[in-house]
Amino acid sequence: MAEVTPFRGIRYNPQKILNFSDVTAPPYDIISSEEKEQLYSRSPFNIVQIDFGKDRDDDNESNNRYTRASQNLEDWLASNILIRDDRPIFYGYEIEYRMKGQNLRFRGLLARVRIEPFSAGIILPHEETHSKPKADRLNLLRATEANISPIFSLYSSPQRVTSRILEDTAEKRAPVVTAEDALGCHHRLWLIENPDEVRAVSEELKALPVFIADGHHRYETSLEYMMERKGAPADRVLMFLANMEESGLTALPTHRLIRLEKGALESGLRRAGRLSPLSILPGDEGFLDLLPGREAHCFGVYSGSGKGYILEVEPGRYQGISGPLGRLDVTVLHRYVFEEVLGITDFAYEMNPTKAMKMVDEHRFGAAFFLNPTRLQELRDVALDGKRMPPKSTYFFPKLLTGMVLNRLD
Repeated sequence: MAEVTPFRGIRYNPQKILNFSDVTAPPYDIISSEEKEQLYSRSPFNIVQIDFGKDRDDDNESNNRYTRASQNLEDWLASNILIRDDRPIFYGYEIEYRMKGQNLRFRGLLARVRIEPFSAGIILPHEETHSKPKADRLNLLRATEANISPIFSLYSSPQRVTSRILEDTAEKRAPVVTAEDALGCHHRLWLIENPDEVRAVSEELKALPVFIADGHHRYETSLEYMMERKGAPADRVLMFLANMEESGLTALPTHRLIRLEKGALESGLRRAGRLSPLSILPGDEGFLDLLPGREAHCFGVYSGSGKGYILEVEPGRYQGISGPLGRLDVTVLHRYVFEEVLGITDFAYEMNPTKAMKMVDEHRFGAAFFLNPTRLQELRDVALDGKRMPPKSTYFFPKLLTGMVLNRLD
């Protein structure tokens, strides 16, 4: 189904760059203004200057952050800061990290994948997208004619052909790139050059659908760019492909913040389901351990000043959407609790539970809602059913580093 091919990747020259941590960067959409300044100061060749450069007051049509991105890419290639591999290969990518006191690791493959419309059922989305990020990524793609960062995707293969090749590569060969991100996660890159291994990977993956985990905006942008360019060479996109049958990948929830008076909040929650009051110490996230393992759709709610709740909505109570999408916690929260019961369509997102609680205590929001993470099986079922989850239904951790490998569209 999916056409997965090796490619001549562009990567930083180890003879010019002593520390790859200085030139790589997180995905553009999680970089704050302060973090961007830090990345700029870390190295004059940090990839952020291409992927997510600064705007200037004197920018115009011929001189702006997109044209500067293109010029940086050309200059760094000309000066051998960036080098291009001389033949098409695959790249093995590993991230080692700690989560809740455990050492975890997951691996995947960096490859070029043929772009397909979602209607073909080969590349499948799972989340809704917004137009503004797509416009930004399209401008960058037009200017650079390159994929600067990979789309994070998943596939399902109990046979583990590619997984075993990645394991064998990591155990027997030295990585060509090692880097550490700001959260202490260790990133490693290997070259997969053996023709038999390359063929085995392509054969396994061509029989499987691909699920976009992180990078919907970039994929839709690449699809639009391919239509502009009328096909090749813009009909391929850089992807990271991980087997969802493997352990090590962590899915985290993104929490919601709403503006609502406390009286209206509590009365509405009682209409929505079974409500259990809680007393919560400032900054204590321990109550989140009460959410997993229940048959009901379960949410934590914090309304400030140490007051909180566990809200349980029985399965089947929400009838508005059928199938896998209607059974998700995040769907029940958005469509039933927020829209039907509380009459809310406007809310904010926050990953960090402590920050979310603090914003409620500071009266910036009326309440914070906390969710269990969406499971990989749920993502797959929704995607195969041809539906899309609400935005920010999933947050995969850790994030891939931008700058490990680039893909030139030629």
